[in-house]
Amino acid sequence: MFNKVNNLIKGKDLIISNILFYNYEKLELNFEDLYYLTYLMNNSLEFDISKICSDLNKKPKDIIKVINKLDEMDILDIEIIKKDENDIKEIISLEKLYKKLTFLIVEKEDKIEEKVDLENEFKDVFKRDLTPREKQILNAWKSVGYNDLFILEGLKEAKYNGELSVAYIDNVLDRWQNQGITSKEDVIKSKTIDLSKPIESDDVIEVDDDYDWMNE
Repeated sequence: MFNKVNNLIKGKDLIISNILFYNYEKLELNFEDLYYLTYLMNNSLEFDISKICSDLNKKPKDIIKVINKLDEMDILDIEIIKKDENDIKEIISLEKLYKKLTFLIVEKEDKIEEKVDLENEFKDVFKRDLTPREKQILNAWKSVGYNDLFILEGLKEAKYNGELSVAYIDNVLDRWQNQGITSKEDVIKSKTIDLSKPIESDDVIEVDDDYDWMNE
């Protein structure tokens, strides 16, 4: 027993993927799933249930249950490798897991690239520095949950209509919000309109020149 434990301690450590460790919940995995996937990523992917049970001290039914779950979640595949009639192997493929993790990272990088310097965007369009009050309103929009790209769409709308004021932009953002339009993608979709439909009076935005947004 002593030698067995001693050899186990001397064995190589498991390597846990940082990307998987920090993102497994985003893939709707739990900590038990992470446990099994870490084992699979560090061992031969041949589906040898006897060896897996022995290594993890688990019953076959427990292993089968987890493998089936991960298969149904498109995290792994069981592939049949057949060299001849007497040499058939089942291989656990983790390519689906790797693809999902890759998409997570790419999506995250895309979001980072989409970040904008709102204050500079406003200065470029307004052709002047923003006033302290305008900066306050800009920060207030963010505090109520408007993201940068959504606010930028409001600025573009104001520029297109020749109404360069934060009051006008606030009316636009508020109107979009009331219509359930809360993102850049929503704004783009909303502009795909039926040209045969007459414009309703409610669709026209009226701006009060004396509108005091901060003290409403």
